[in-house]
Amino acid sequence: AEGLNAQLREYVRGRRIAYRRLGQPAAAPAPIAITALPGVADALMLHHAGLRLGLPESEQTEAVQAIRAVAQRNADDPFARRVLAHAEAVYGDAAAADRLLDALIADSPNDAELLYLKGMRHLRAAEEGEDWDGEARAARPWFVRAHRADANHFQTLYRYAQSLRSEQEFVSENTANVLLLAHQLAPQVTEIRMNAAAVV
Repeated sequence: AEGLNAQLREYVRGRRIAYRRLGQPAAAPAPIAITALPGVADALMLHHAGLRLGLPESEQTEAVQAIRAVAQRNADDPFARRVLAHAEAVYGDAAAADRLLDALIADSPNDAELLYLKGMRHLRAAEEGEDWDGEARAARPWFVRAHRADANHFQTLYRYAQSLRSEQEFVSENTANVLLLAHQLAPQVTEIRMNAAAVV
């Protein structure tokens, strides 16, 4: 090994290796936007995170009540209305969710999260036994719109596939593709991985 190193040093000293140093072009700095959080964020941010992650059944009622109380004191705050709409859609009152979401979507018709929540409001009703076929069918167009607004929102893909469970075409190439894409976007989510494996 020492002999080889000596030969390499001799080779380099003899300038037999031609090389050129290339300067690394400076990358354009990424744009940075600083946005002030609304004052109500302190009271709702953890609740908002809990809604996104999913709450144990034992905590759902208490969380919805707490969110309602904060939103009532901040009725004009867009963030408070959004968090309350989320809470009502997944754990609260379906009619209240409709009123809130319809108004929010009218103001932001391409907001993928709001469109997804409108679909979830119907899927939740279906899962609670309120006319599965009708409610699941009502959920699908909202999931389709949400996917068009944000193709990387994996939750939308997964819930769309869930809404097809009672349909004859559930076990199909289309459903498999939807679940595989959801899995590709979120490989860490075990529930999606298992459902994708079941239909592939």
